[in-house]
Amino acid sequence: RIQPGPSHTTSSSSTTTTNTTNSNTPNTNPNPTPNHSRNQQSQPQPQVKMELKLRLEGRHLLQLTQTQLQSHIATTLNEHEQMLTEQTTRRMHRFQERRLRMEQDREYQEALLEDQRREQERQKQQQIEEQQRMEEETKAKRQREELDRKERDRQHALDTARQLASNAPGEDAPRDRITVLRFVLPSGKKVARKFWREDRVEHARAFLVSLLQENKGTLEHFGLSSRFPVRNLEEEELGDKTLGELGLCPSAVIMVQDLDA
Repeated sequence: RIQPGPSHTTSSSSTTTTNTTNSNTPNTNPNPTPNHSRNQQSQPQPQVKMELKLRLEGRHLLQLTQTQLQSHIATTLNEHEQMLTEQTTRRMHRFQERRLRMEQDREYQEALLEDQRREQERQKQQQIEEQQRMEEETKAKRQREELDRKERDRQHALDTARQLASNAPGEDAPRDRITVLRFVLPSGKKVARKFWREDRVEHARAFLVSLLQENKGTLEHFGLSSRFPVRNLEEEELGDKTLGELGLCPSAVIMVQDLDA
């Protein structure tokens, strides 16, 4: 641009116009589909148009030669091209920054989701382990309670057996009031003891429980039966009958069966 002088001004304008038009690209498909052809016909291709104006004014304009005018135009085009290059560079830089931020945000979200998934798995595993621990503790507690109950029952049965077995006939007891029971244990061992004829089967069982406890025997569940007559002494209807009423007098052989065998 040439600044005008102090006298009258002579102005002239020169316009350089660059038109860039995207022509329709011919379809290389030998068999285009009808929809594709209609879309090309109904949607015109966009046109890109750029106008660059150079304004020269002042009285010295009349003294410019063709070379100088061309130089001014070339300088203007170069400056405009540099401006476009800078704008394109800044736009690409902003685009790359946005893309980098988007990529970072995406990676952050993926890492966050992965951390949340791991935390959920860790909490789930902790819940499973806690549940297993509680189940094991509950099971162990029940086992201890069951053992305690069995021990109490065993001790109670032992105390009852000792109390029942303590009333045994002495050496001077009348023979017509006593009977001798010979027990044959599962091991083949034989044990004999005197009982009152008024005693019942539970007294014989109490004697065996007390005997096994004193000898630290392993027999816990056993049944009783007589040989002559052959009879299962564990039947309920025989529980209230005395040894005399059962015909186990003046002596009898009682078989002891291991119910756990």
